[in-house]
Amino acid sequence: GNLKAVISQALCKKKGAVDEWQVRLTASTLPGWYSRMLINASSVLTTNSIHTAAQEFSLFESPDDPVCSPLDRHFYASIGTSIFFPTFAEREIAALASADDKDEAGRLYRHLGIGVPKSPGYTWPGETSGEEHVDLYAKYFLLMYRNFHMSGRLASLMNQFSKAEAALKRAALLDRNGDGAPDPSGDCTTFPGWDVSGFDCYTAGLWTAALYAYADLARRLKKEDDAARVEALAARCLKQFETSLWNEPGHYYNHAAGQDANPETSESCHLGQLAGPWMATFMRLRPGGTRGWPKPLFDDTRVTEAAHAIRKRNSRSTGFALVTTP
Repeated sequence: GNLKAVISQALCKKKGAVDEWQVRLTASTLPGWYSRMLINASSVLTTNSIHTAAQEFSLFESPDDPVCSPLDRHFYASIGTSIFFPTFAEREIAALASADDKDEAGRLYRHLGIGVPKSPGYTWPGETSGEEHVDLYAKYFLLMYRNFHMSGRLASLMNQFSKAEAALKRAALLDRNGDGAPDPSGDCTTFPGWDVSGFDCYTAGLWTAALYAYADLARRLKKEDDAARVEALAARCLKQFETSLWNEPGHYYNHAAGQDANPETSESCHLGQLAGPWMATFMRLRPGGTRGWPKPLFDDTRVTEAAHAIRKRNSRSTGFALVTTP
């Protein structure tokens, strides 16, 4: 009986401590969705983070899946870190930038290690060989852009940009048909177990936003020629996204447009189709830099229609389906 009482008191005290910091966000003037996102994104900092005496910092998804700083998941999980602990966020992206594969120049590792952020790799526990994940490059550029604009540290950007240049060259090798975006092949995005081929909405959307982010960062470093070249590539990718993927009858972006060896278009409605447009809007990306063109990068009307289509087609009582067919 005494033990139950002690546990009950401890749980009440813990709940009070949790409520105390969360209510600061939920009762603030921030939009409700943004407050909830910050709370969810910050929860991993308490139990799923590593901070070493050498000032290394890393997040992992859970103790059962201790893959440190997985770049594809880190893209979404680190937003709380970047707001509340920007120095940690900067150290983590710097560690990902400094991890070099001597045999494959510019290739980005998927994570910094399993259980310890000192052994970067491409595969997950249980995997024998992993496909090269094409969305990693887009996410790396967007993380650099986000962290720079939140910290304003030009020196950090200069130190990391050489890796971005090498990664851009590597990603260009994966664009085998010249449409402006790396071509996925197999299980090669952040959605495990889903084979993708062709020009897919998730990768292409993120890649479009990432190229505009890269161009803006290059411009900050007075690399005007590089900025103009990459921005032209971004415009080609954006045009391809709007012309080849839009499903007018369904009012959403198709999962993938067929190409070359896989000519059939997948008209499925994918849950991640607006990841690129959302990041472009959240980061206020514009051609010519953030103070340029006042219109959104992606077709704003289509984005709104696609959001409604996802809610209508993919919503389930237990959450959202990743993909639904027509």
